Amino acid sequence: MNDIQRYLSLEMTLKPETIDIAGLIEDVCAEPTLAPLKHSGTLNIMTPMPDIKADARQLRMIFHVLLHNAWQYRRPDKPLQVRLSAVTIGDNVRFRIDDNGMGISPEYRPQVLEMFTRLVPHNERYPGTGMGLALVVKALRNLDSQLDIQDGIDGGTAVLFDLPLAR
Repeated sequence: MNDIQRYLSLEMTLKPETIDIAGLIEDVCAEPTLAPLKHSGTLNIMTPMPDIKADARQLRMIFHVLLHNAWQYRRPDKPLQVRLSAVTIGDNVRFRIDDNGMGISPEYRPQVLEMFTRLVPHNERYPGTGMGLALVVKALRNLDSQLDIQDGIDGGTAVLFDLPLAR
């Protein structure tokens, strides 16, 4: 499925269910496109990861895009570090994915959330359509959340979003 089809498919009816986040992330990391992250980078999943209530298909896509972006936009001179944490705040869980990659300057953060936006030229090292974060934003909107971009590890990127705690 291409990115435009994926974007349009996010209009489908949501099927909220209780999701084991640790299991979902393990499944996402086992996908072939994320295999390099496990073999040449460090992914630290801070525990515990509370269960949440969300649409599994959209949540899987969110984590896949964010982890894939961490891998794709890593610095070539440093081993990749990715840290995933979750904190319960009231009835929600705040997820934070930090990396030590190239980072996104504050002035470009609103822009990268738009469709077809790329901050680096399209080439063999940086393939893609510029729709990844737009897909994440749309999926999070469907889940009544939003994406916040901050500074990550050593000038990398941190992305944060809240989702409802499973009760």
